[in-house]
Amino acid sequence: MIYYVLLVYGDKYYENAINKLKDISKKIGDRSFNLIVVNNDSTVYIPNSITGDNSAYEFSGWDSAVKDLKYRINEGDYFIFANDTFCHHRKWKWYQKFKFSYAFNDFFKNKFNGICGDVNSFGKDFNLSGVVTQSWVSSYLFMINSSLILHESFKFDSIEDNISKYVENISDESGIEFVDNFDDELGKHLNNWLYPRDNDGWYNAKNCSSKDKLKKLKSIINEKLLSINVLKLGGNICDVNSLKIFRIIGIIKKILFKVV
Repeated sequence: MIYYVLLVYGDKYYENAINKLKDISKKIGDRSFNLIVVNNDSTVYIPNSITGDNSAYEFSGWDSAVKDLKYRINEGDYFIFANDTFCHHRKWKWYQKFKFSYAFNDFFKNKFNGICGDVNSFGKDFNLSGVVTQSWVSSYLFMINSSLILHESFKFDSIEDNISKYVENISDESGIEFVDNFDDELGKHLNNWLYPRDNDGWYNAKNCSSKDKLKKLKSIINEKLLSINVLKLGGNICDVNSLKIFRIIGIIKKILFKVV
């Protein structure tokens, strides 16, 4: 069985996000659509939803969903987790829909152990939680198998209230001051993202207080820890952009349309 867990921050994107997830479900597995909605906005009523506290954005919300579903999940089940902006704050056309649907179906059909999604990197190795890697899966939309999330050590909100394990201070004057043993390359990347000198960082960086940036930083580290925890539990990372069919499409585009 595949469960679709949608994290919503209100009703603005709710219906359209559900419709886009339904489109994906028609291309995967048995085509059933087992939807679980987590509502992270206490001011908006959404029927039949699980209440999230928004303490760690989608990560604490997804932990709420797993806690609620834990005794109904079987070892062979799979989950697709999404936040309600996955098809709004980034390009979502036929190609993105096809790419994710194809990769998720391949992941499910072959009973892969791990996480599948849009893999990102800033081009350098970094060490986080004792694991050296160069990439991670973006958390706006991904598939993961139940045996991983049922493991006793697994949590989406890996940081919880322990951000001081990574950060000593954050301010507009000094940026982010990490603890001494925090990876230098990752620290530079995160400072450039949340305190950019140009327009290459986080789109909302100039409009947020240091307190809001600290909460965003927690979310960013949680996102990277998600992939790292999967690797620690023996899972693999599957990139929706690296499957053979999409490499072939890229070659065809270069030949027919002279795309570089």
